[in-house]
Amino acid sequence: MPHDPRALAAPLALAAAALLCPTVLLAQGPPPRRPYRSTCGNAIRWERDHARALERAEKEQKPIFWYVPAALSSPMDRRQELHWVQRGAIYSDPAVIELLNEHFVPLELSFAPLLDRGDDSEGGPAVVEKDARRALAERYGLTARRFIEPGFALLDARGELVHVCDRLSLHENRWFGRRLARIFAEHGKALFGERAIPRLRTLGEVLPPVLSGGLAAMQGGDHWSAEKEFAMQPEQPAALFLRGACLHVLGRGDEGDAVWKKLGALRDAEPWSGKAQLELDRWGPFLLGYERYRKLPEGTERGSELRTSATGAALQPREELSRPALWFLVDMPRSRGLYRDSRYDFGGSDSLPNVHVAVSALAALALLEGRELLHPEIIAPVLDELRSALLDEQQLAANDEDEIVWAHACRALFFARSAELEPEHAATAKAKLREIVQALASSQLDGGGWRHEYPNAFTTGFVLYALQRAGAQGATFPPEKLASAGEALARVRGESGSWPYGFGRPPKQAISSACRAPWCELGLAVAERSDAKRLEQALALAFQHHDALAAVRRYDDHSDEHHHGGFFFWFDMLGRAACATQLTGAPRTRYLAELEAQIASMREVDGTWIDSPEVGKVYGTAMALICLSLTVQ
Repeated sequence: MPHDPRALAAPLALAAAALLCPTVLLAQGPPPRRPYRSTCGNAIRWERDHARALERAEKEQKPIFWYVPAALSSPMDRRQELHWVQRGAIYSDPAVIELLNEHFVPLELSFAPLLDRGDDSEGGPAVVEKDARRALAERYGLTARRFIEPGFALLDARGELVHVCDRLSLHENRWFGRRLARIFAEHGKALFGERAIPRLRTLGEVLPPVLSGGLAAMQGGDHWSAEKEFAMQPEQPAALFLRGACLHVLGRGDEGDAVWKKLGALRDAEPWSGKAQLELDRWGPFLLGYERYRKLPEGTERGSELRTSATGAALQPREELSRPALWFLVDMPRSRGLYRDSRYDFGGSDSLPNVHVAVSALAALALLEGRELLHPEIIAPVLDELRSALLDEQQLAANDEDEIVWAHACRALFFARSAELEPEHAATAKAKLREIVQALASSQLDGGGWRHEYPNAFTTGFVLYALQRAGAQGATFPPEKLASAGEALARVRGESGSWPYGFGRPPKQAISSACRAPWCELGLAVAERSDAKRLEQALALAFQHHDALAAVRRYDDHSDEHHHGGFFFWFDMLGRAACATQLTGAPRTRYLAELEAQIASMREVDGTWIDSPEVGKVYGTAMALICLSLTVQ
């Protein structure tokens, strides 16, 4: 925690500005599943044919930089959104454009259309000819689960694979430059032969010098000063884009959009005008948290695997792990008091308001747990804004049945902890808890469980855990309903501790239920139908198969033969943490320590966490922070 008052001046100004300025209503959900077009990334002279790229590489004696929008047989659901995140961020960076055009043969070639319906071929990335897909993908390892988009491959001048980088969660000049420098240090000879190894210039080096002060302030987290600096350069396209970004961070999104719209009237404003339009259309990387300008955490590149953007770092103190993630939540724009970056619409677009409420409740809980790690004047206004929105029932889609259970249960977790930690808000929190518990009681199914898109045991387990936390603050649940929920879970528990995906027959293979076993067994324990031995059994199963679950966590749909879905990875990690807290003594200590080490190893280079890109970085980051907080409670 900083002690120098001068070090707090900018963050406190940011917090005050966020309270005083109106919020902008962002798009309520993901872009519709129709083809989208943008100029972003067009300044790179992409080849769109593998054979043609090989011819150029041999003739010019240059390596090939292959941007791969989709791997062969990829189960990624939101390929198009990921494509524009990359096109709008790193491939619209002036320094990257310069590097790829001068020192590589840039190739953009996909193994599948961006939309599964195949109606986006015109103007979209070129797709490998059907007959050649299997051989080409296997030659370079660009098949599902071996290569998980977003990412790229580097080939030498003969077309031989040198390096693959995938599962990226940050598309930003400083990180990209550091990663390329490390790749070139290891593979420079193979890529460039006797030619000089190039260096990606920083954004500060390619921007006009008059913008250096604003960029430095922005990278230092002083968005208030940065916005003022950029406002003095209204004819500079980069200044307009960066100023709009600062305004969104400051809670003045309507003004930020107005500034971005001005870019369309400027001549020679690319790539900044394309980036701005992408953000205005809510397809852009900045508002989704994939393009950041705040200084990156120290040491996040050390010891990381060159292939991914996860650090693989050794365990650090919780404070060091958490602070960059808390700053991320503070910086991420909100609309009407809620984070709206999640695009999880499997329950239909009508369910998205409830998804946003649930994600925002988890983020509020994470900020509440970490409030002592940043200055109180930074966290407090963000928490106040979130709390006000979470109290407002008008934020919910009351008629939705698919995701509303998460909105209720996640809010119960937040308000239960608020009642415990915030005496000044305890009365309000407890009143809301009673209201939420009543809503959960009303939504309980006749068979005793709860539903998420369909009736299932893992949702029921999560709800029972939320009811347990609420009950500790006086919001009691009818005993007969609790008994009914316990009976519903007991009916579907397999003898070996396996659990069905819904409320049907348990799977034969234990690995198929490793992800949800802790939540389901915990639900039984809350209903007094389980014990410590069975809780340990569920935890052992989840930890035993952690690697299999982590292998598909970056997908946004069911992705392997066991039907594991990346969009539930952090949900499952929270289940492990919650389940372990029900234990005592050495087992509790052992499982929580192992969980903390796993979380540390999966931190992204910007200090965040993510599973499915469709659920969003706010969700993943909040879940990881909550898990970390449970390891020390």
